[in-house]
Amino acid sequence: VLNGTLDLNGGTLTVRGFLQVGNPTPTTGTVPRLICATANGGGTLEVQAPASGATDGTLYWFSDAAASVDTGLWRVQGSVFVNPNEPSTRPYTFVLTGTHLLRLTGNRGTAVQAGSAGIPSGYTTATLLVQNLEVAKTGTGAGAQVDLTLSDVAVAGTFTLTSGVVNTDTGSGAFVLRLLGGLVTSGGSFTATSWGGFVGT
Repeated sequence: VLNGTLDLNGGTLTVRGFLQVGNPTPTTGTVPRLICATANGGGTLEVQAPASGATDGTLYWFSDAAASVDTGLWRVQGSVFVNPNEPSTRPYTFVLTGTHLLRLTGNRGTAVQAGSAGIPSGYTTATLLVQNLEVAKTGTGAGAQVDLTLSDVAVAGTFTLTSGVVNTDTGSGAFVLRLLGGLVTSGGSFTATSWGGFVGT
């Protein structure tokens, strides 16, 4: 989605490969916009990994994009990169609110990452900010692991660990999984050197 608007409009969009919203080098054209809104019926986004390549199943979000997202389900089998390779001074526009759920699923054979090079409003360091986040990786091996090793991750709603392994340790220190809401676990695990914390009241 390099310009114009993609509205899920209550339907399901399945992408086999990767989905890019926005431009690495912002243009002066129409703002790229992704809508998954209650007023439009929400919707489901599936980003599938047909192979184990680094880009397979990955969602890329660049700073010139705009989001109208307050509901719906996004299932991503690969990584989630927000403002990748962009200066931290670029706007953070990956704004998910309401009841929206981002679910990291599947097993593409290699570990996936989730992180941001951008700084959301109210934060002082690079942080991936999501509403509700679920880790539900399948199988075993590297493909069952989610590495939160690019930035802190803040979950405004509920973080659910259903299956798979969550790791925040970079090998030379750790980022933090910051929970502003609830924590629900029914399976899965964290690596022994991962960091997590509850924020707020």
